[in-house]
Amino acid sequence: MNRLSKHLTRILAAAALALLALCTGASAATRTFALPRYLANPGGTVEVPVTLDDASGLAAIRVRINFDPELLQLQSVKAGPLGKAFELSHGKGEGFVQLLLFRAGSLAGGSGRLAVLKFKANPGAKAKEYSDLAIADIGLSDSSGVIRLRQKDSLRLKNGQVAVTLSPDINNGGSGPAEFWKDLQPLSGITLAGSDLKPAFSPSVTSYTASVAGTVASIKIRPALADPNATVKVNGQPVKPGSASSPVLLDVGGNTITVRVSSQNGTRLKTYKIKVTRGEATGSSDASLAALVVNTAPLAPKFKVTTTTYTANVPASTKTLRIKATSTLGSAKIKINGTRVESGNLSEPIPLKTGPNAIKIVVTAQDGSTKTYQIAITRAKPPAAPVLQDFLAAAMIRPRGESMVARESEVSKVVQDGQKYLQLTIRRNPGTPKPVVEVSPNLVDWFSGDKHTTILLDDGAVLKVRDNTPITPDAKRFIRTRGGAGALERD
Repeated sequence: MNRLSKHLTRILAAAALALLALCTGASAATRTFALPRYLANPGGTVEVPVTLDDASGLAAIRVRINFDPELLQLQSVKAGPLGKAFELSHGKGEGFVQLLLFRAGSLAGGSGRLAVLKFKANPGAKAKEYSDLAIADIGLSDSSGVIRLRQKDSLRLKNGQVAVTLSPDINNGGSGPAEFWKDLQPLSGITLAGSDLKPAFSPSVTSYTASVAGTVASIKIRPALADPNATVKVNGQPVKPGSASSPVLLDVGGNTITVRVSSQNGTRLKTYKIKVTRGEATGSSDASLAALVVNTAPLAPKFKVTTTTYTANVPASTKTLRIKATSTLGSAKIKINGTRVESGNLSEPIPLKTGPNAIKIVVTAQDGSTKTYQIAITRAKPPAAPVLQDFLAAAMIRPRGESMVARESEVSKVVQDGQKYLQLTIRRNPGTPKPVVEVSPNLVDWFSGDKHTTILLDDGAVLKVRDNTPITPDAKRFIRTRGGAGALERD
């Protein structure tokens, strides 16, 4: 037998041992597999260790790690100090890498790095994008091919993460693109529609004034960037290079408008301020609105000064809403359902009943003229309680096509990295197909697969699957097996 054939035979034998892991035999000590959290610049590289705190008694280890292939590219896999006690081979596909470590006899002891995974971050990635590094599958065996982990929490998994940052303090092997660290080039100009800046614009001057007539209810700002890679916001709203901002509503009197420029890497900022003074229109008969907004729903049709009747629909969960009406002239007075509201300010919460609700906005001009706007708000009826007769309780799970031991199936909650998740544990009879586990936020839309769930354990006898979305005080989560018969849990 040649050397290659011998090597393949050893790999196949070790794989068979790993597949026997967790099947029969005596209990093993508690072990922790862990992945760290790292920061990476776009285009930078990171070396991620896979660690095990107790390798005693092991002769073969199989572990699969999932990652986001749109953010990370696997560059290489090499053995760590602990991994050098084994022979290491690996396979990879889109979004995962599977490691196989084996040796002739069981290891007496040891801990540390099994392997080191080298990833490269997508050069086009943006700050705060991230990829979880999830341990999706594990198999362990000793030299006889037998290890069973029966005790609770006998195998702990600590998943990792690579997050994108834009920082010159993160080295990543010196491979980060240099253009991220350009100095900030501020604005080359600011123009106002219908008014002039005082003093004339200069990049080094950050405070300006401007005046408009009382009939001008809004104004657009057009900033010009000296550096096309920089970004600019007017009153917190992004403005495309070469474009004007959305209309900025003006009250009668002083209005402060901020123009903030940010360098490409986000580490340098420069803020310009413009105080625009709008005059008073004497004796005006203008009782129109320049803007009308419901804080929880869009108006239909879209607001126009000449349109006075609107509708909006809100879900059953919306018990109150607030309205912001802005008069064309700041001197006009506004009442919403008979209560005075300052122009441009949100009203107090308005209670809603199920079904239609009429809201009236009356605008009174300086000369006493009035104009009435009406909004018909329809609040939906509460949905009927979900019919759950197709769902069995957590202790009665029977996935389609399987014969289950009902008393050994359960839904529980687990805490990982400070977050709480739903977990479904299924005891399977040998030889039965693996059920598909689904999760849902609303009992209507159900999702499955690696993006939505993580397989913590699957050895043919026990399937343990965790929801990837944490439970929060504002969110409900449900978990079941596909086919209508499944486990249901909510928080």
